Amino acid sequence: MKKIFSSLFVFVLLFLSGCGNVSDVSVHLTNSQRYTNAELKDAVEAVKSFFSQNYEDSTLYLIEYNDEHNEKVREDNLWRFRRSFEPKSLTDVLELSVSYYENHEADNSNNLITETFYLVRLDNGKWEVGDHGRT
Repeated sequence: MKKIFSSLFVFVLLFLSGCGNVSDVSVHLTNSQRYTNAELKDAVEAVKSFFSQNYEDSTLYLIEYNDEHNEKVREDNLWRFRRSFEPKSLTDVLELSVSYYENHEADNSNNLITETFYLVRLDNGKWEVGDHGRT
């Protein structure tokens, strides 16, 4: 029984050690003409989930939404992502600016990286990361 418990503990520890840290992220959201606060918070949670699963040894620092910018680029983003998704399933695209530190060196500002995350909302109503890249 101890061997099983020890093995399970080591497995969980290894699994958690490779995850991105999202425990202390700042979120700045401007008021939106299109989205409710709940919709924006759902988008932020989708980013956090994606980050924790895909950014090993990194610390999420800041997530920002700028409504004015998003409205300017929304139609272009919709057109871009409609090529990747069935037209009927894609209902919206949202752009967020995401900043993070690599290798948990949050006090070294030289390691701050900013990426644009494109969140897509499909006909199930949930946001998911459709693409991301450095800005």
